[in-house]
Amino acid sequence: MTERRFRYPTDDGDTSLGRRDDAVEATARAIEQGATGIYNVVDGEPALMREWVPYLAQLVGGPAPTTVDEETAEREQGPQAVYYGNQLRGAANGKARRELGWTLTYPTWRQGFRVVFGPAS
Repeated sequence: MTERRFRYPTDDGDTSLGRRDDAVEATARAIEQGATGIYNVVDGEPALMREWVPYLAQLVGGPAPTTVDEETAEREQGPQAVYYGNQLRGAANGKARRELGWTLTYPTWRQGFRVVFGPAS
């Protein structure tokens, strides 16, 4: 069987990552407080795909991913892959932290990835 490697667009889209448990906590706080509006429930460190994708592959013991140009990414993975890889911009969580008194379980994606995907201790 041949080894398959994840291929992703090469540009500079920021990804904001978050945990389901953090989203539940922030939602519960918003309901309890009668808050209205939009809150970004994400970690405090938006990351470029070229940072988080290789890091994740390393943590799970997978092969190093490779990059491809936009045209190839769109053909292989569709327009959303190109958008997320090249145009998406990270979100700020300050409003949720400030107005809801919400805190993250893991303040950065690196910390969360190590706990969730890293080797068992």
